[in-house]
Formats: sequence, C-alpha cells, structure tokens
Amino acid sequence: MDSDSGLPPNWIVRFSKSKSLPYYYNTATKDSQWDPPADADEVKLKAYIARNFPASAIEPQTGPSGKIRCAHLLVKHKGSRKPSSWKTAEITRTKEEAMSIILGYEAKIRAGSVHLADLAVEESDCSSARKRGDLYTPLGPYSSWSCANMCTSTEGISEEVICRRSLRMLPLR
Repeated sequence: MDSDSGLPPNWIVRFSKSKSLPYYYNTATKDSQWDPPADADEVKLKAYIARNFPASAIEPQTGPSGKIRCAHLLVKHKGSRKPSSWKTAEITRTKEEAMSIILGYEAKIRAGSVHLADLAVEESDCSSARKRGDLYTPLGPYSSWSCANMCTSTEGISEEVICRRSLRMLPLR
C-alpha cells in the first residue's frame, strides 16, 4: 500500500483530459478504471486526490445545445429517500441540521477558504464525492431539462438549488 496515495501496489492515479476526472491505472497489468481499486485506503486516496488535482481541473462547463456541466455537494438527512451514504451507514440528522451544514459549507466556499470540489471529496454524501462532486456522466453533461426534472430552483440556473429529495449545492457557471 502506498503510504501517500493509499493505493495498492502497482496502482497510480491519472487524470483524464477529455473527462476532466481522475482515474486509476495499474502499471503492471495496464488496466484502467474509474473506480478506486477495492483494497485502496479511501481516506488517504481522497486526501491525495484533493492535494494533487486542483479544483480548477474540474470546472463546470457549458456544452453544446444548452447543456451544462455541474458539480455538487450532497448532505442527506433522515427524511432523504435513502438515508445512508458511502461514508455513513445510517444518517440521523434532521433536514434543518442538513441545511445548517450546507449553509456552513456555502459560507466557506464564498469566503474562498475552500473549493466545492475539495469539500465534496470529504463531506458529500453522494458517491460523486470520488469525482470531486462532478455530475458528468458517460452520456455527457446534464441538459437543463434533466436538471430541471432533478431539482427545483427559484432562480432558474443559480448557485444554490434545493432538490426535491435531498439538500444539495450546485454551483453552476
């Protein structure tokens, strides 16, 4: 196990220029994959990625035909559709507590003390945390139609979006 990255022997982190995401490469077998190897130390790996791949590497982008690319930080609560996550087996916080946490994160992001992508790696309840909160899919960026179906916003595409099922921050540029 690499003491810095938390990856098993022969595994390294590479960065995909086309997808603007980190991926995992085995130097012995030449295999590559988007998900970390099963026996990786997730805590060390997340910290390694946050240190070595700047938040600016995964910038939300405007795509063709009104499509957008966005990142988010999900904070679930006990009323969420599935009140568990990759980091917490059973989520017991109230919706109000989740909103308070999100507002705290928003204050840190607006103050410039942390980037959303770096915070998402450590704090998001979404599995997209391993991709620094990036919601890009193999099918491409979300269209404004699919974002509208997923979330409700009072100001169209804005920096803060309250979703029907959970509380999320979706900074869009």
